[in-house]
Amino acid sequence: MCNNTKAISFWDFLKENTLEIPIIQRDYAQGRLGKENLRKNFLMDLRNALDNKGTLKLDFVYGSMEKGNLNPLDGQQRLTTLWLLHWYIALRAGKLNKEICEIFQNFTYKTRISSRELCENLCKTKYFNNFEGKDIVGFITKQTWFYSAWKQDPTIQSMLRMLGGTKIADKKGKDLTDGIEELFQKTNEDKFKSYWEELTLKEVIVFYHLPLKDFGLSDDLYIKMNARGKQLTDFENFKADLIGYITKQAEDNPESEWKDLLDAKNGIPIKLDTDWTDIFWKNKSKESNIDEIYFAFINRYF
Repeated sequence: MCNNTKAISFWDFLKENTLEIPIIQRDYAQGRLGKENLRKNFLMDLRNALDNKGTLKLDFVYGSMEKGNLNPLDGQQRLTTLWLLHWYIALRAGKLNKEICEIFQNFTYKTRISSRELCENLCKTKYFNNFEGKDIVGFITKQTWFYSAWKQDPTIQSMLRMLGGTKIADKKGKDLTDGIEELFQKTNEDKFKSYWEELTLKEVIVFYHLPLKDFGLSDDLYIKMNARGKQLTDFENFKADLIGYITKQAEDNPESEWKDLLDAKNGIPIKLDTDWTDIFWKNKSKESNIDEIYFAFINRYF
């Protein structure tokens, strides 16, 4: 089975397929605090591959594949980092146009509405016309479309940290290069264009994709076997059920007002993870869990 599997670049795969991180997966972890050395080592491997120091093979990505839509159950961390790397290099190379952004939009997160919204907004060219090439995290978080509540989303925290790095130093007191911007801080536009060609026209960074069906396993069985999966909280299950119910009602009644509840800017999904979350975040104590008090309020209200 493995011998017949062909290595493919992230960009070639993304052009032909949709990558959707499923709700069963944990939040993006490579950008967490405490993972500085992991980021440093991985980013240096990626940079070395771009500098023509050999092809970097990122092993296997397992997941269920249906109609060109991949739900990775193993490989989420690598795929998210690769997406951020491609996005940043495209931005700095001046390649973040409408056509390229349409391909970037084939990657999305289903774990939280806020994570998905961030990925979508990073793919809107107009939002980055004024970016001057410095402090990408500061630029993103100061935009009017960036909700303050998003800073509490663990995946968004990690994405921003992967992009910008930290000020954490090594044992010699030197700042660790643990962010994409830090990795390319002395790179000019022409070099970024060269890197973009490497990523999109050559196979310098590749992985192997193995669909679950090739193992003869069902999705349920693989999820039970997969230690990287996370147990969803009662509140997360409630949100998933609620949004699923509204979505089904909107599909079954296309002329009704149900579809308004799914509005991208003012619908219930985005409100749950932004404006309403912000209310509870501002009023929580140090000991309280925001999901618990949020869910308790909804239970009491109904």
